[in-house]
Amino acid sequence: MEINRKEGQDKFNYIYEQLISINQIGPKITAVFMKNMVYHLGICHELVNSLYMPVDRHIRKIFIEKLRVFDDKDVPYPSESFKTKKNQRFQKALSDIHKPRVEFDLFWFVGNMFCNKRIACYLCWIRDLCKEPYFEGENLDI
Repeated sequence: MEINRKEGQDKFNYIYEQLISINQIGPKITAVFMKNMVYHLGICHELVNSLYMPVDRHIRKIFIEKLRVFDDKDVPYPSESFKTKKNQRFQKALSDIHKPRVEFDLFWFVGNMFCNKRIACYLCWIRDLCKEPYFEGENLDI
C-alpha cells in the first residue's frame, strides 16, 4: 500500500504516542523499537521515511565533540521528544545528508564501542575525521 508522506507521518505519530504512553518507555526506546520493526523487519515499511534517529549521549558526543558537525544547541537531548522543533530540525538535517537517516545509528556504535573505551580510539574507523582523538600523537604500547 502506497501512502503519502503526511499519512505516513500521521501513522507513525499515532504508533509513537501509543508506545510513549507505556510506563518507562521514552523517546529513545520508542525510536529503537520503531526502527527495528520498520527498517530491519520490514513491518509497515512505508513508514521508513518517518523514522527518526534516536539521540543518546553517544550520538551527542560524536556529532558535537568528535566530528563537530553540529553545535550543542542543535542536537536534542536523549529525553527530548522527537516532536520538538529542535529535534525536527536535527532530524531534517540528517535526512538532507543521508536517507534513510536511521543508518546514522552506526555512530551510536562508534560512540559506545570506541569513544567510551579510551584505549580503543586508535581502532576507530572514523578516527581520521575525529577532531578530538584521545591518543593523538602518543605512542601506544598495547
